[in-house]
Amino acid sequence: PSAGRHVTMMRQAAARKRPLSPKRWSTALLSVLVGSSFHFIVECAAFVPRGAVVPAENHHSVSLMSVTTPLVASSDITISGASDELISLLLKHRRTATSKGDDERIASLVGTLTSARVQFDPATCLDGPLYVSNVVEGPPPLWEKFGIKIGRFGSGGSGKASIGNIQGQQYRYRDEERSVVNYAEILGKAFHVRAYGTYERDDGDTKAEEKQVAISPFDNILPFLGGRVSTSKRKENANLIQCPADFTVSVTKGSFFVLGKRLDIPIAGTGYLRVLYADENLRIFVSPRSTTDDRWEKAGLKVAQINIKCLVEEGAFEDLCAASE
Repeated sequence: PSAGRHVTMMRQAAARKRPLSPKRWSTALLSVLVGSSFHFIVECAAFVPRGAVVPAENHHSVSLMSVTTPLVASSDITISGASDELISLLLKHRRTATSKGDDERIASLVGTLTSARVQFDPATCLDGPLYVSNVVEGPPPLWEKFGIKIGRFGSGGSGKASIGNIQGQQYRYRDEERSVVNYAEILGKAFHVRAYGTYERDDGDTKAEEKQVAISPFDNILPFLGGRVSTSKRKENANLIQCPADFTVSVTKGSFFVLGKRLDIPIAGTGYLRVLYADENLRIFVSPRSTTDDRWEKAGLKVAQINIKCLVEEGAFEDLCAASE
């Protein structure tokens, strides 16, 4: 308001052709410059990534932390909060019958997380244990139909709800290794199939591994204002991948496992993967194109994958990538 008042005063002086005194000119000019700079910094502080919304009443009081912890439209829930809620609903869906309201909420949360266009560290969000796949949209894939229906309730008299047959993937992202194991149970661990392969970034994706987006606008603003961005922070940002990110998956062999016995089968094919969202416990993928044999996966299939540790005790499931070596 002070800057605006001084601009008006300067314009009135010019209209009357009566110059202001040097002291008043200096005061007015300083007020305008300071006011403009303050407005610029406040607008930068209020910046959040695409897909995130800041409540109108807090628009000019956003802390720097909100740059990396954006809010979600309509409910003002954080991205991590949306991820946790989606995991909870997907686990409920595996164990019990969900309501129409639950299904609608799942679809809403998937849309919210994918529209956030987050960045992720592949060393912690791709590399890891098995992630269990849950179809949330699109044509049913063949691997989902493999499992013999054993019901959601009752698991060997334990009194616990069964999570049913598991289908999912385990990725390796270490040094130069980019391997993947697809896993699908037909009748639990006793009878399941695995497909082994490798994956790589899609060259048509503007080589996003080399052209990373800064996690905050202040990475560029602070040096201009005389501040510094730490070397470790820059290195950390350089490892991040921006969603959506495309990968090509090549399957080279497969195996059936029956009561501990392994039977290798000659299979090969190519699949296409687009990462829409990823954190350490949840990933959302979509198939932008059908696989070589489109009975396996058709274009438009969208799945949400949950870290296996959210379903079973840590260590209860073997390292599939290590077992394939």
